[in-house]
Order: sequence, then C-alpha cells, then structure tokens
Amino acid sequence: FADRAGGSRGCIAMDYQGPGSWKVAGDFQEIGLAAASAFLPDQVSLDGQLNGGMDLVLEGGILSGSAAVEVTAGKVEVSHEHEQHVIPFRRASLDLKAGQKGLYGELAVPLSGMGSLEARVNLPEWRPDSPAAPEQKISAYVRMDLSDLSMLSALVPRVASIKGSAALDAEMSGTLGRVSLSGGLRSADAGFDIPALSVRIEVPELDVESPGPGRIKGSGRMRSGKGEMKVSVTSECLNEQGWKADFYLKGKDFKIVDTYEALIFVSPDLHFGVDSRGMMLTGEVLVPRARIRPVTMAEGTVAPSHDVVIAGQDVDESADNPKINVDVRVRMGEHVSFEGYGLKGGINGNLRIAQEPGKTPLGTGCLAIEDGKYRAFGLDLTVDTGKLIFSDTPLDNPGINLTASREADNISAGVRIKGTLKRPVLTVFSSPAMPQSDAIAFLFTGSRNGKYSGNNVSDRIVAAAGNYLAEKVGTIAGLDELRLETDSSAEDISLVIGKYLSPDLYLQYINEFDKMTSKIKLLYDFNENIQIQTETGTVQGVDIFYKIER
Repeated sequence: FADRAGGSRGCIAMDYQGPGSWKVAGDFQEIGLAAASAFLPDQVSLDGQLNGGMDLVLEGGILSGSAAVEVTAGKVEVSHEHEQHVIPFRRASLDLKAGQKGLYGELAVPLSGMGSLEARVNLPEWRPDSPAAPEQKISAYVRMDLSDLSMLSALVPRVASIKGSAALDAEMSGTLGRVSLSGGLRSADAGFDIPALSVRIEVPELDVESPGPGRIKGSGRMRSGKGEMKVSVTSECLNEQGWKADFYLKGKDFKIVDTYEALIFVSPDLHFGVDSRGMMLTGEVLVPRARIRPVTMAEGTVAPSHDVVIAGQDVDESADNPKINVDVRVRMGEHVSFEGYGLKGGINGNLRIAQEPGKTPLGTGCLAIEDGKYRAFGLDLTVDTGKLIFSDTPLDNPGINLTASREADNISAGVRIKGTLKRPVLTVFSSPAMPQSDAIAFLFTGSRNGKYSGNNVSDRIVAAAGNYLAEKVGTIAGLDELRLETDSSAEDISLVIGKYLSPDLYLQYINEFDKMTSKIKLLYDFNENIQIQTETGTVQGVDIFYKIER
C-alpha cells in the first residue's frame, strides 16, 4: 500500500508463506511524528519527520535482514507551569541487523545544544521465538553526554532552574537474567531549585560507578545555604537472595526549607536501606537552627472531630503509611524557636520517631518551651511550663502540659492547658485561690477587683477581652458575638456568646461567672417593627417589643 496524505508516503510488501516463514519489505518517507504525541503525557508533544525502510526474512526460526529509521531535525515540547520548553534534536537514527549470529542494534541521538546519546546492543544467537529468555546473552554499551542540564527543568515536576552537566559511560554484559554493569555516571556543577520549599540545592560533584559484577557504588556532595551534606550509596545483587541497596546521608547545617512559615536547618546522620523484603530508615537528625511560624487557621475554620467520617469517602488506613521501618531520633539544638497559635518561645528536647510497615508513625520523648510567652485573653502571659509529651503517641496528637501566668503583689493567675493537641482542655487558676471571676479579673488587670474602681476594672477587662475575642476565638469559631461584660461595679463578669441561626433568628448564651448561672435568649424579628424575645435560665419569660418610627 501507499499513503501520500499530508505529504508523507510509504510502501510495505509482505509475503506470508506459513507459520514461522514470512518476508516483509518496505520504505517510508516524511512520516510526521505529531501523531505519536497521543501516546505521550498531556504536557509533552513531539514534532519532526520519520524516514526509514526494512527488509526482513523469517525462515527456520532465524530472523535475517536489516531495518533502519532516521528522524530528521525535530523537537520535543514540554509545557510546564504555563511555560513552553523545547528540546531540539537532529538526525536521530536507529539501525538493526539480524542474522545467524543474532541481533545487533545501534542508536544515535544528537541533542542540539545539550549533548548526545549513543547506544549499541548485541544479542548473540537471538531467536524471535524466545526474545527475552533469561539465559539470552547480552553485550551493550551506552554513552550519554549532557553538557547542559537546564532543559531537564521541564521534565522534572516540582523542580526548577536545573543546571550543570552529566556524563554516562556504561557497559552491560552477561545474560538478561543476570546483567553485569561497568562504567559510571558523573555529574559536575549541578544544581536545582525546589520552589515549594524556597531552597536551592547545589550538587558540585556526583559519581556513580560499578566496581564489579552486580555491584554499584556512588558518592556525592550537596550544598544548601551554608551547609553541606555528603551522600553515598552501595548496591549489590545477592543472587537467589535478590538485591540490596544502602544510602547514607551525613551533613551539617543543611537548609531544607526557607519559607515564611518555616526556616529549618538539619545535621543528619541517616541510613536508608532497601532490599527485596522492604525498607528501613535509621539514624539521628540534629536541628541546630529553626524558626517555625505556622500561619494562623483561616477565619471560620474549625477542624472536624477525630472520629468524623465524611460520607461517600473511602477510608484507607494504609494510604499514607508507606511500607517502611523507621527508627530515627530528632534532637533540637540551641536556636530553635516557635511562634504560632498564641505561643512563642524556644524549643528544646528530643524525640524518637518509630514506625512499623503500614502503621502510623509514633513518637517517644518530650519537646519543651523555653523563655516562652502565651497570648490568652488578649494578654501576653509567661509560660511557666510548656511541654509536648510523646509516649508512643501519634506525631500529630501529643499530650499537652502548658501553664502560663502573670504575677503581681504576690498573687499569680493564669491558664492551664492539659489533654492532647487535638483535644486540649483549658482552665483558669490562681494562687492564692480566689473566685474565678477574681482570677479572670486579675489576668486582665494585674490586681484583684477591689483595688480598682469599677469603671477602671471594667474598662480594662472589656478592652483586653475585646482585643482577644476580635482577633482569636470569634473569627475561628464563626460566631457573631463573643465578649466579656461587667456591671458598673465590676463585681459581676459575664461571658456572652451569640450566633445568627437565620437572618431573623438570633441565639444568645450568657454565663454569669460570679453567680455561677447561665441563661439562653432567643431574639426573633417577626417583621420590621415587632421583635419577640424569650429567656430561659433561673427565670423564664417572653417579651414582645414593638417599634414605631415617626
């Protein structure tokens, strides 16, 4: 047949003489490669023209003849984050020859401005009826020389600004069931950005080689910030036992993240082992410097309870739990600080992280707050005790032991938070003991109620509470009203919480600390002029308010 559509043309002839006996010959010119883009990822497209021909005969289980393919100047286009990256190539060719001695092939891909790729493979006594038999002998050679790695930025997700050069020179021998490698891979002056972490990793040198059959050995250095990390790897084929690989990371002051929310440096001493049975990560990580500043929870956001299951959503307990054994100790250095969720201070301590395959990682140890301040009720309180306690505890839900207070005139009052990170319990305390209303007043004013006039205490309480409630609780909980109010004598303090249930219906909860009573009000706007108000508590009642405007 012949196809001249779109300027391309070709002709193929086949002679089938029975099972295991046929002949095929043909040639084709200017076949467009764009159609092949349908088989590539959406962000990758191919352009160029294909020329070639073949003359092959299968007789007596032996394939003989030749085939050749050549791609004239073409390009690979990659779309990456609204940018188009082009990797040009010219005169790429593939040649195959078959006969009594087996199958032989050569590949050559010159990359314009980047380097070149060359490969050849020899399969002695190859037969088409068993093309990938484990005992099939192989002899192969691959050479790749990339003088400019910048074009790879378009091909590697979440990585940008790749630079440097790389050279691969490798030989393969043995059988398809047991391949022996020799040669190596070398990279120089390489580097890349990780935009999500706002860090740049420099790789001044990286060498990988095969010192013997079934063995691979590599080493390299990486720099980030002013720190450095050394990387080494060994891999070995263990015959019937499969294979194993060991990776070692050892560094000092290596910057791993530099964003508004976190600036973290690490000094790792880690071993990562992989074999046919699984993976294991062991060692220690020192955090010499870190500044952690999580963004405050968005307004109106409330985390669901730990036992909430969203309807229609499958629960896969193993989805986020890789099949890996972990035993790593994390130690905090002298310059680690935290600022968020009202808490500010230094962090010290250490934490052992352990994980079994398919299970949630658990922590053992304690992280403590030093020179801490805790902002509560609009005030900066001194942290007397601040600990996150892990006792075979999930990393995202440690126990809490936090005490923050203020002191004046031999009196102290503060807040105490116990429980867990996901279920904290806050209480107010004082020493010497005093009524809760006095303790809260002392938090706001620094003195008992009686030492100030009613207006003074009232003003200071309302001002402090107003700041706190406006900035914190009200917006987080999605309430329309949340405040503390006092009477003119400042002896009675009440907590007022309000929420619109609908545009016309308002619910108000009032807790009077001094009297230890509470009541609920419902206000309903019947129309523009009539409002109905109900109250339940120590007394019950219904009021109707009628408004006349003139």
